[in-house]
Amino acid sequence: MDKRMNQITSDVSLINIEQHFRVSAGPGAGKTHWLSEHIKTVLNRSKRLSKTRKIACITYTNIAVETILEKLGTSAERVEVSTIHSFLYRYVVKPYVSFIADEYGLNVSKIDGHDDIILSSYSF
Repeated sequence: MDKRMNQITSDVSLINIEQHFRVSAGPGAGKTHWLSEHIKTVLNRSKRLSKTRKIACITYTNIAVETILEKLGTSAERVEVSTIHSFLYRYVVKPYVSFIADEYGLNVSKIDGHDDIILSSYSF
């Protein structure tokens, strides 16, 4: 195991809440549950997180986004939960694509990315 990495268990108190981190584990290992609990701990105990700041929680799937938002309940308004694709589109591609549009022949008005989360329980 990489010496820079900590092994964690379901105990959310083991990770320093004032530091950035990455969670990597296999399917069904409890990442989403652990992450939801850790976010609640950070919201309640962090000395660095003021009322105007948000936590960025980036996941790979819309299912994880839904689950985390559901577990956070009303606390979700202080957390930006999104997939990696929607996060990058919203905060990197969309705001800055106009700077390179001409150089690469991009029609910015036709770019349609991952603005919305499509909820799996949504029916058409």
